[in-house]
Amino acid sequence: MPLTSEQFNELVEQYAEIVLDRMDIGTMEQWIFDELCNRYSDMSETELRDYMVEIEAVSYTHLRAHETK
Repeated sequence: MPLTSEQFNELVEQYAEIVLDRMDIGTMEQWIFDELCNRYSDMSETELRDYMVEIEAVSYTHLRAHETK
């Protein structure tokens, strides 16, 4: 019997946690770096520029919010 969508999502999350728990910090950093490079290289130049502007604006706003507390 196939898994329900909810069961499958739970299985994915549990397995991801197992894989993550087995990684050392260096391996985790490299994996994240590789994933980000793959994601960004799939974007057009315009998409990447727009994304960078959006992320930096959100980061700056978030930082300012903490400064005013």
